[in-house]
Amino acid sequence: MCKRIILLLILLFLSILAACGEQSGDSLQGQSGMAPGEMTDEGYMQTRNTGPIIFDEFGEKQLDQDDADHSKMARAAESVAGVRVQTITFEDDQATVTVSVNEQLNSGEKMAKINHIRSAIEGEVPNYQIKVLVK
Repeated sequence: MCKRIILLLILLFLSILAACGEQSGDSLQGQSGMAPGEMTDEGYMQTRNTGPIIFDEFGEKQLDQDDADHSKMARAAESVAGVRVQTITFEDDQATVTVSVNEQLNSGEKMAKINHIRSAIEGEVPNYQIKVLVK
């Protein structure tokens, strides 16, 4: 009789433990519709921001500084002699900078100017892949 009671208690304990495990797995995916790797801190909305992410002493942080980055990039590009920025666009972690130059360039000079502009921008804003277009 004592063995039956112990066996029943063990089975009861295992069934409760299994039910708790299934419930916590459901709460990770079922309520919000997100996979376990997509969970955010409680009280914060999950965003699909694809901009650059930095990690500071407080953890992950999305960069919403397109305006600040835009002005830094423009200043860096225009620090190159004869360059005037026309547009800067952001897509994911890539920034496309379209510039005009006030002189005619052959293909070799154009590539040198593009590399000079790109290195100037990367020195100021290193967390983007920079694409430079000369018009």
